[in-house]
Amino acid sequence: MRHFHNRTGTAPTMVQKLWRQNLLILAACLLAVCSLGTAYAILGTTLDIDGQATVKYGEPLRVAGVHPEQPPSSCGMSSYPPTWDNTSFNVDGSLPALNCVVVFNITVKNETDDVMFIKQIVEKSFNNSANMEYGFSITPSTSSSVVPSQGQLDFNIKFRYKSSIAALPSLTSFVASFSLVFEKVTPPVLTVTNAYRNFEVYRGNIATPPSSLYGRVAAVDDMDGVITSQIVRTCTNSASQTVTCPTTWYGQVRDNYKITFNVTNSLGLSAVPVSFAVKTWDFVELEGGENHSFALSSDGRVWAWGDGGNGRLGLGSTSDQTTPVYHSNLAGSTNVNTPVRRIVSIAANRGTSYAVDDSGRLWTWGDKSYNALGDGGSTTGNVTAPMQITLPNNAKAVEVDGNNHTGIVRTDTGDIYVWGYNTDGSAGTGNTTTITTPIKLTTMTVPVKKVAMGEKNGAAIDTSGNLWTWGSGTYGKLGSSGSGDGNLPSKYSGLTNVKDIKIGDDHMLALMENGDVYVWGDNYYGRLCSSSSSITSPYKIPVSNVVDIAVFTNSSHMVTANGKAYSCGGNTYGEIQVGYTGSPSGSTGVTTPTVNYQFASGITTISANTDTSHILISNMTAYGYGHNNHGQIGNSTTTNSATGVIWNFTVPAIYEW
Repeated sequence: MRHFHNRTGTAPTMVQKLWRQNLLILAACLLAVCSLGTAYAILGTTLDIDGQATVKYGEPLRVAGVHPEQPPSSCGMSSYPPTWDNTSFNVDGSLPALNCVVVFNITVKNETDDVMFIKQIVEKSFNNSANMEYGFSITPSTSSSVVPSQGQLDFNIKFRYKSSIAALPSLTSFVASFSLVFEKVTPPVLTVTNAYRNFEVYRGNIATPPSSLYGRVAAVDDMDGVITSQIVRTCTNSASQTVTCPTTWYGQVRDNYKITFNVTNSLGLSAVPVSFAVKTWDFVELEGGENHSFALSSDGRVWAWGDGGNGRLGLGSTSDQTTPVYHSNLAGSTNVNTPVRRIVSIAANRGTSYAVDDSGRLWTWGDKSYNALGDGGSTTGNVTAPMQITLPNNAKAVEVDGNNHTGIVRTDTGDIYVWGYNTDGSAGTGNTTTITTPIKLTTMTVPVKKVAMGEKNGAAIDTSGNLWTWGSGTYGKLGSSGSGDGNLPSKYSGLTNVKDIKIGDDHMLALMENGDVYVWGDNYYGRLCSSSSSITSPYKIPVSNVVDIAVFTNSSHMVTANGKAYSCGGNTYGEIQVGYTGSPSGSTGVTTPTVNYQFASGITTISANTDTSHILISNMTAYGYGHNNHGQIGNSTTTNSATGVIWNFTVPAIYEW
């Protein structure tokens, strides 16, 4: 900073040196310093002014002119106009009258393509303020005045005696100095509080609207400060189409979004946009076992509840869970926001459970009886947390199922691997020998796209839509009148274009591509949706446009495309979802497909375990019916309910990945 002073011959040279040094520095601010010194005695004293105006920013920004206004003739200014170069100016004159005001107009020239503004005006010093005052003004009269690119900024200072002075002091020097702090105008900056900018938002969460993401974005501008309130948000869907940003995630059509935030400051400069990838997630599958259940989300996470005996929930203990619990063991991380593994298939066997992750790895846990874990008998006692089972030749699993201590997986190449209990030939190997570790089912000679396991039977759908069955042939479960055990996989020619297959204890349920459903086997409790004793050839159930099916020991269940659920079979605890137990006729079960009494639409998935069933509403909310002695309904109680009760699922926080 330089002050105005009595004239010397050295000031311009020093400033020029400073200026040459500053050519090498790109600084964060622009500093313009103007100083004034005056010396006079009594009326008529000659006024000698020697000053500098220095811009400390960079070579192109310079003081282009310092112009004293023409003072009144009584001021006796002897040298006008003044002279100046890039950094200094000089004026000679006299100040004979008390009412003489000297005004200096200064122009800053910006010869860059950048825009700059005066961020701060700082008064450094002003002596003899009792006798003299000065003023400072900027055109256009704001403290954030802009120096446009290739433009200029004009400002001025005024010096005058105070009107209260009766006589001029003798030989008194007045010095005033100030600083103009210039900064380069840069675009506003958007910042986010997380490092990943990727989110998974539960589609059923009313409490987490998209606006909550605003809390993760802030905007700051050099000129205007915090301008977060001016952020603009745009959304595109998975098809890269611009769409209206959802006002709430609840009920939103399942999709992935790109949410982009931007902001523009008062000069029209925009920030670098910040984008979030937002996946809406919900539930895609419910799986029931023996008094326990799993819910698989679309983002590969699992929740478990019900009977914890033998460690079948895989949560690290044998305790029952009356509400859905996030399965951190399967995720490989206790932090719900950072799962190591994503699950693509889940199965609940009797006292054993299975899962397949997105890397094709098989995980088993629970009851080790009959080698149901597929670990070759290497473990002692039951297993309460998932352990990895390696398939031969490092085959990659994509689907898993199990029942009655037998497990089955389908690989990415369409092969089948089986293990565990095989007394009735349920493994399809052509014998009844228990299998200690997964083996390839070489008797299945064509690639498959779907597998299922029942209590005594196995089944698969090949890539052409043909159904293959094996195991026990009692009650015509193989789709024929055969009754022998240990049967090899054989194609049933009576059904084509099969989409899905489910197997109970002694009956099978097949879903066709056109939405028709066929059932066969033993009709105990009316589980074939018929009054017949047993059906040895597939029987078409009078329900159309079915999209999902489920079975368990004594029941069959279906969901139609219009969101209705139909069930038949044993109803001891109200598991047929008719709102009561037993049958209106006093029989032991419901023998015709009966619609869910509680919901006329909106049902997307159905599942069943022992004397309990669940439905999923819009892939978001589950209701349970029937037996609840282990909390398998999932509503925080152990009270049976024939009337559907909502699970006690706690919506987790927004996930980040």
